[in-house]
Formats: sequence, C-alpha cells, structure tokens
Amino acid sequence: MIGVLLWMFLFQQKQPPQTAAVPTAGTYTQVSGDVRDDDKWSHTFGGEGGPGYRVVFDRRAGAVREIRLVDHFVSIDARDKPQHEPSDLYPVIQASPEGVLMLVLQEDSPIRNFKSVRIDEGVDPESKQHFRWEPQVKGNEVTLTLDCKDGRFLEKVFRYQPGRRDLQVEVRLRSARAEEPEAGQAYPLLLRGVMLPNPRADHVIGVNPALALVGTVNPATNEAAHVVGRAFTAQAQVLATRSAEAQLDWAGSTNRFFAAFLMPADAASAAQLDQVRVEGLPEPVDATADHPAFSVPFPQLAFRLPVPKAGETSSVALRLYIGPKSFANFDAQPEYVRLAPVMKEDLTAPGCFNVCTIPGVTFMATMLLRLLEVLHGAVGNWGFAIILLTVLVKFCTFFLTFRSQKSMRAFGAKMMRVKPELDEIQARYKDDPKRLQTEMMLMYRKHKMFPPLGGCLPMFLTIPVFIGLFTALRVSYDLRHQPFIGWIHDLSVPDQLFPLGLSWVPHFNLLPLVWMVLYSIMMFRMKLPTDPQQRTVQQMMRWMFLFFGVLLYNYASGLLLYMCTSMALAFFEQWLIKKILGPMPEVPGMTAMPTI
Repeated sequence: MIGVLLWMFLFQQKQPPQTAAVPTAGTYTQVSGDVRDDDKWSHTFGGEGGPGYRVVFDRRAGAVREIRLVDHFVSIDARDKPQHEPSDLYPVIQASPEGVLMLVLQEDSPIRNFKSVRIDEGVDPESKQHFRWEPQVKGNEVTLTLDCKDGRFLEKVFRYQPGRRDLQVEVRLRSARAEEPEAGQAYPLLLRGVMLPNPRADHVIGVNPALALVGTVNPATNEAAHVVGRAFTAQAQVLATRSAEAQLDWAGSTNRFFAAFLMPADAASAAQLDQVRVEGLPEPVDATADHPAFSVPFPQLAFRLPVPKAGETSSVALRLYIGPKSFANFDAQPEYVRLAPVMKEDLTAPGCFNVCTIPGVTFMATMLLRLLEVLHGAVGNWGFAIILLTVLVKFCTFFLTFRSQKSMRAFGAKMMRVKPELDEIQARYKDDPKRLQTEMMLMYRKHKMFPPLGGCLPMFLTIPVFIGLFTALRVSYDLRHQPFIGWIHDLSVPDQLFPLGLSWVPHFNLLPLVWMVLYSIMMFRMKLPTDPQQRTVQQMMRWMFLFFGVLLYNYASGLLLYMCTSMALAFFEQWLIKKILGPMPEVPGMTAMPTI
C-alpha cells in the first residue's frame, strides 16, 4: 500500500494551464548568410571577483547570441583551472538551435509605421542585405544603434551596475526628423527574450525543469500573482495580458539551476508592457540529442513604444535578471524579491512527465532548504549539513519510535498469554482467511487487546521529509558543484564512482546500491507477521528497495546521502531500543517499519 501511494504521489500528472494561441508559428528569429567577421563581437560587464557577464552580440539584428556568467563555470574541473578561457564560463543564455538570436525587436502589428526597414531582420528591402547595428562602448554601457534610413534611429542600450545580477536593457526610439507627423502614436513591438540551456542531463526522472513564468501586480491593491507555463509548442502561447487589475511585473524562464527574467525598471515602462507570450524550441527539425523538441521556453514581451516628437526620444527601460535560483540571490536586492514565486514553483514534487501537487510538500521543501542553509553556515560543507539534518530528523522521531516499540512489546506480552487460544483459532479457520480475521478481532475485543497503531507512524512522519528533500534537491542551486568527501565531487548529480560508458547507465553510482543493501538487510531480518494483511504489506515492503533503487539511481547524490545516513541511523536506533527495552517478542500482529 505504501509503495502504491508513493507511486501515485510521484507519478500523478497535472494538466498544464490553458493558454491562448497567437496566430504565428516557428517565428523565432534565425539569421543566416551574409555574415561578416565583425558581425559577432563580445563585451564583458563586471567580474573581477564578483558577478558579471560576458555577452556575445550580433550586429545583424542588434541581438544577443550568448551570455556567460564570469563567476560560474561549466564544470568543477573548469572552475579549478588556474586560468580560465571563455569556454570555461557557464553559458546561462545560449541558443539551442544554431543561429537563433535573442533580445531581438520585431514589429508586432501588420500596420508598419517604419515603411523603409523591417527592424526584426534589419534587411534593406531593395538590396536584401542586412543592416548593421552600430555598437558604441562606454564603460559599463553598450549602445547598439540602427539607422532606419528615414530620420529615425532605434537603439538598444545595455548597462551594468557592478555587484548586481542584472543588466539594464533600454529600447529607445530617437527622431532626428524636422517634423514628426506620427508623434504620440504607440508603436507595437515584440522583444524576443532569452533562452537558457536545458539539456537532457538536467531533466530529472523524465521531468523537464524548465518553466516560463509571468508575475503580475494589481495597481490598486499591490496584490501580486503569477502565471506558470510548463508545456511549450512551436506556436506562441499567451501567458498573460495587461488589464486594469493586472499589470505585468516580470517575465522570463528558468532551467534547473538558473533564471532569466525581464522586469520594468520604472513605473512608466511598466505601463507600456502589454503581453507575454512563450514558444518552445528547438523545433523537431532542429532538435538535438541534448535538447528534446520544444523543451526550451522562449519568452516574448509585447510592448508599446511611443513615436517621439521631432528631435526627442522615447524609451522603455527593463532590467534583465540573469543568475541562480536561490533564496539568497532573490533576497540580495529589493527588485529581486518579486521573483520569490519562482522558488515556490520549483519546490513542487515532480511526477514522471509533468508535475504533481502534494499538500504541504512545497512548505516542507522550503523549510528544509532554509534549514540546510543554516546548517551549512555552521559546518561549511553541504554534505555534512545533510547528515546533520538527517540526525535532527531521527532525533525528533526517536521518542515516538521508542514509545511505539514499548507499546508493541506490551502488546506482545499480552499476546503470549492468549497464544493457545490464538493457535486454536488459526488452526480451525486456516482455510477461511476472512473468517480467521473476524475471529481474531473478536478475540482481541474479548481480551481488550488492541494492536498498537504506532508501529508504522515514524515511517509516515519521515515520508514528508523524504519527499521534501526529493523535491528540493532536484533544483537546489546551492548544491551545484558542491563536494562532500572522497569521490563525491558534486552533490547535485549522482555520486559517479567510475564511468561505465553505457548510454542508459553512464556511471556506476555507489550510494543507491549502499542504500538498497541496507534497506534489504533491515527488512529481511524482520520476521513476517502471521496476520494475513500485515504479512502481505510487509512482503511488499521487502521489495520496495528495488523500486526506489531504480527510480533514484541517477538522482542527486545529496538525497542518497540523506537516505543512506537515515538507514544507518535506523540500525543504531534499533540496537539502542533493544538494549533499553529488551528483544521484541514475536507478535503475530503489526511489526515496525524502517524509515526512509
């Protein structure tokens, strides 16, 4: 029964939210051909011991091809190098299909105010050649300018403030005309967002960790809400639209450990944001082994840019948060606090192909992450913090376990006194299990004997902790590239004792096998109860180690460290209780169950 319940919890599916479709398909900007040596260039913002970004721009669309974090690395080996190459830095923003550009502007209306140039592709309608956005670098500011050939100039300005986890992205329309007859008109634009890498290796038990999220706020009450997208297609879907009761506050996407969100930098810019859409990449024709089709959300932000008066400039200013998903990072700046719902959505227990909701598991996962942060601050190692957490859980359940074991021993002593009567009943009705169960219950009632119900209670109390850790550790940025001891170099991935070279089992992981051995020893050393129902339950529990061993073989080693420590403490707990209370009498009713 317990195995069936866990299976239902872990594999129940939730339907994705219903979203409206936009009549466009395969609309991402993909630039090819007409490439010059100076089209692609890079600039580094910040760094020098703190956060910063190495941004690769593309002049053909005034776009971004890639953003790497200067203080995060693709692997532990890359991090430990004495000198770093650009390829060692973690590509937090990276095109999945080759040639896809990001932060590209596109006209979002069939009515074109700019009749002389298509700004989404920057192509001259006569020569069919790409217009180049001209770059200008000044300190921590990069300006890309497109001459629209009609007295107007479109600009994208990237600014960086040292110490922050965001870039300011400002879109400006500057008029150098003598007259501007269209002044005041709202020019509808679509800013295609950014894509985070989301390889199969980051999918946990078939679950795609990538999300698209939109935060809204009610201008009258300041009440915040958010919308989540989990299923993506080539056709753009509307996630949220501005209304009188909901102003768009932030929008973007996440992968397993990182997030990228656009936020209005001021109230005037917030009032110009109209809609957030999302499409899935890569399309099947571009799908690679690392990125399943439509597994990467590509957000799009629709906004209105007023046409300025002659000689003036209009603008929309946004902040692009690019960094880890963690409470510590979201608490670092007042502007980031609004992104806290990202953690809530991540800390939801996963199913096999989607996400299920278990009451209270999000709260449990959040509290466990907070507690792990405190323990890590005390010991300085996330592995030892997990062990300390396991000890705390065992300590909290020990007294309940001790009491239940004491009650079961008292029940066993009574059973020994009525054993002759019980043996007679079992012999008389051995061929009629239903009648046997009825007669046994009558005997219990006659002698005022009621089997203790607490034998399995400690296990049920530790299941929420297990599920909470199962949920938290699958997306815990804090464990990324964090070593324990010995061969465990990264608690966010399997322990990987040595490579096997197989596609379905790439490494030999020792911790799952250690837990399976400990669990099977624990279960098979327990005698099966004589009660038919209890006997069936325990027989099922004896083989649960196979289910969990296969399910969690390639899971984060941090969770398996908790499970192995918990099982080792269970052996010590049994030894201590036996030393205090004496051996457990053979009770034909319930038996104790190990915790997980």
